[in-house]
Amino acid sequence: MKYYMNAPCKIIRKISDNFSEIQVFPKFRDDLNGGEWCLECMLGNQGTPSTHTCGKYQEVIEALEDVENSMLVIVENRLLADEPIEFKKIVSLSNKIEKLETKLKEKSNELSLIINLVNSKTKEKNLLKNKIEKNKEIESLYLKDIEKLSNKLLKKRNQYILTTPLEIHLTKEEYENLIRRDFILTKLENGGVDNWEWYSESYPTDEELKNILIN
Repeated sequence: MKYYMNAPCKIIRKISDNFSEIQVFPKFRDDLNGGEWCLECMLGNQGTPSTHTCGKYQEVIEALEDVENSMLVIVENRLLADEPIEFKKIVSLSNKIEKLETKLKEKSNELSLIINLVNSKTKEKNLLKNKIEKNKEIESLYLKDIEKLSNKLLKKRNQYILTTPLEIHLTKEEYENLIRRDFILTKLENGGVDNWEWYSESYPTDEELKNILIN
């Protein structure tokens, strides 16, 4: 069984490599057009009117539409198909539907498991709610204790914090000595004193600098 213009047909005889005589069992359609099989029409009307074959195909279509049972037709072999044009689309859609049905079944089973799990966890959920409420109460108590201890700690720390006077009094000699030493050290640092050997070992530690400020 072959198909011609999407209608089932039977090959009666092969006339040549290009043409055959067939018996067509029309499958009536109202959307067939001879231009769909005309090479010039498909190429965008590039040739001369004499090369168009759409008229011949249209005559065959009209003849098919008038026949009730079957008819004998001579057609080009290239127009004979092993399956209807829509067959591939039908198979593709059927496969897609089958895959979607499989996924739907999987999701339905998964949903059923989730529902059962939720139902089985109802008691546990209520217990967790009670635990949460109790933990909130305990948390509130802890926050109050932390606040009390923080206040005590602040008081203890204040006892050991050294206060620095707003004004520091220096003699003129002390002030000039500080300016002079700062100028000398700045010059030495700009000259690369930090690259000298034993510079890091000779540099005072943070603790020593701190003790100087305290004293």
